[in-house]
Amino acid sequence: VVKGGSSSSSSGGPDRIPLIRARLAGSAEAVVGVRVDPARLPEVRYALGALLESRAAAPLLAVGGAAAAAAVAAEGPKVEAPTYEEVMECMEEHLKDRPGQCDEDWKGWAQVHAHMVSRGLADNAAECVVAVQHWVEELLRLKVFERTEGSGGVRTR
Repeated sequence: VVKGGSSSSSSGGPDRIPLIRARLAGSAEAVVGVRVDPARLPEVRYALGALLESRAAAPLLAVGGAAAAAAVAAEGPKVEAPTYEEVMECMEEHLKDRPGQCDEDWKGWAQVHAHMVSRGLADNAAECVVAVQHWVEELLRLKVFERTEGSGGVRTR
């Protein structure tokens, strides 16, 4: 979700984020935004919500010093970003007992990430969000899983 258009830049580097700068009517202030494909708005909202949740403890570290850091550490270790295999196994396990090995509610990576978070296999840190997004999109691209024609739900191939 946090990447530019589908074409690579001419320098061979990563795509540029499609930033938009505008002025509000009757104001000298400029506003900066990011151009987003409207079909992907639910994913963007989910990612921003997950990142906001993971950020909630961060101000404690900034103002609380060592005591706050110890309190955050006591909550348990940070979940490592899941690997390709971990995402694939989690998806396979979830889908194997469903009718047609399909979950109509899973439209893409956001639902897979929420499922993994609920099972303690991922958290809402940026690294986990990006990893799950990347691996789910790869698994769909490689046709390990596919979207159904009608509902767009994810199923095992």
